[in-house]
Amino acid sequence: VLERRGYLNRHADGSYRLSLRLFELAHQHPPPQRLLNVALPGMQELAQRTRQSAHLVIHFARRILVVAQVDSPEPMGFGVRLGANFPLRPDRASSRVLSAFQPAAMQDELIAELIDNSPSRLSAAKVRANLDDIRDKGFHMADSDTMEGVTDLCAPIFDHSDGAVAALTIPYLKQRDVPVGVAAARVALLAAARSISAGLGAPKGRR
Repeated sequence: VLERRGYLNRHADGSYRLSLRLFELAHQHPPPQRLLNVALPGMQELAQRTRQSAHLVIHFARRILVVAQVDSPEPMGFGVRLGANFPLRPDRASSRVLSAFQPAAMQDELIAELIDNSPSRLSAAKVRANLDDIRDKGFHMADSDTMEGVTDLCAPIFDHSDGAVAALTIPYLKQRDVPVGVAAARVALLAAARSISAGLGAPKGRR
């Protein structure tokens, strides 16, 4: 079936190889190029300043998708793979931040998704209270729900539209020989998020 549809080519020895159809399909839906062009230099500077990795996430097809990733310059670090995607869940920092900074109607839809994907079936009131707290602070900072020893630092990215278009995250890993503490990393993250948002045309009051 895959051969008939052009995804595989059969060679004379009977083996199969991927065709260019997958390449073509992937490039029909590239990540938002302007977002990446603006964000990547800021992310690289952020990684250098904090000595941590950083990744950029968008909401796509009821999932969160990592569209950009920069490694820590240190010999050791913790990072999330480029292209990784996860359900929109309330135990993920990027999901919370992307949901917190949205207009009311969009936030209602995302809260419904968060509840549907929650293993513990949280109440809408509890989810909304958590999102309100994140919105009031302007960022999310907490021990990671998925990886022990990691502190999630996450901030929204805005453009000219009404809600956050992406979430910028540092999965902060404390290391003996890294002098940049988590508080300083949070300050650097927020500065990077403001700079990227400004580059995308976000009004001053939204960044």
